[in-house]
Amino acid sequence: MITYNGIITYFKEFASKHVQINSFTEGGVDKMDLKKINNYPVLHVDITGSEIQDNIIIYNLDVYIITGITDDNTDSRRDALADTLLIMQDLRSEFFKGKYIVAPSLLLRGDESISCTPIEEDFNNRVYGWSTSISVTGVNESTICNIPYPKGVLGQNILERWDGGDFVQPFDELYFFSNFYWWSATESVQGNLIYSGTKLSRWDARQNSNWLGNTYLLSNYSIQTDGIKYNEDAQAIRLKGDGDAYWFHNGITTTTEYYYYFALKVKNIKSLDKENTSLFQIYPNVQSGADGIKVFIGSPTSTNEDIRNRICLSNWDESTIKIGEDISDGSADYIREKSLAFGLEIGGDDAGHGVKLMLDGEILLSQVISTSELTNVIIGNNKVGSDDTASFDVQEVYAKQFDDDTVRTSYFVDFMIWLKYRRGNNG
Repeated sequence: MITYNGIITYFKEFASKHVQINSFTEGGVDKMDLKKINNYPVLHVDITGSEIQDNIIIYNLDVYIITGITDDNTDSRRDALADTLLIMQDLRSEFFKGKYIVAPSLLLRGDESISCTPIEEDFNNRVYGWSTSISVTGVNESTICNIPYPKGVLGQNILERWDGGDFVQPFDELYFFSNFYWWSATESVQGNLIYSGTKLSRWDARQNSNWLGNTYLLSNYSIQTDGIKYNEDAQAIRLKGDGDAYWFHNGITTTTEYYYYFALKVKNIKSLDKENTSLFQIYPNVQSGADGIKVFIGSPTSTNEDIRNRICLSNWDESTIKIGEDISDGSADYIREKSLAFGLEIGGDDAGHGVKLMLDGEILLSQVISTSELTNVIIGNNKVGSDDTASFDVQEVYAKQFDDDTVRTSYFVDFMIWLKYRRGNNG
């Protein structure tokens, strides 16, 4: 998360590692006392304001690169302006390209065009250089979810930490926070992403168990036209597939007759004028007929008017569909822009799985779906030749397997309520 202190740290780090900058100062420019600076050039940063929006926060900065000269002749002034402008160019390159001087975790973002104004003795001292104004965009993660409420208030506690090695569960829960998989697209996720070119090929788990084939979700990046990417503003993994196969995949290594629990939090759901937007699929190795489970959103233009804008639970070939509620939120650009948290409880035997679809912490749909052994887990769409799309942002993915026949529906309801509010109901 980009903060006031984080921005100061960024520029201070740049100044300390750039071989031509010898000093760093920050704060109001009217308080900058150049008479006390012994080593030029100096980089000075003044954060002049901020604009807080629902999902982002924009910081406004004035940046100065100034050097002093000992004699006020034409050549010295010209050299001072030329040298400091080159440093400003370095700053711009690092600002947008990064990874050369400052760690990627500190990279800032803003308008790539910066306008510079020359400084010629403006500070009543024999100094020359350049100033520029920059807007820095960061993610606003201050939602109702991370206000520091007391621990134990269900749906409002964010005292857990998902850093791949240190996890504190958010509330006292007997089953769902042990031996589980978790993929979370918070800002620290960049270290868990593997790219092939500009396409995201792998998303590593923050927590992992041992019953899925991999600790990561693998995408079919090689055949994607529009690759899966990380969207930092939305704090999500962006899928934008238009028909045919487009997915993240994992596989169940040892199938069970008992219970699986899957949960996803998604947002920015689009239809791209296809029949459905496929969110989640789980099916046997052989993709055919009715075997398998699917969660999808009916397109606003679907030929089946009954499913338009509604979340649906079906078998693999959609020959049996349970229709849920209308999840549209009035967005002009999406079926639903706000976050949607849904979960599946899958249980029973290999011939007939009882499936419950939960939405925002409530059991919405139930049906028995005929399957053989479930082995493939898909976020997105892997129905070859279908007229589905998979265009949405993934914020959270959770997976849990139980190797006994105890139903834990009530506990899963509590878990889904927590997931709904984890980053804010609308986040």
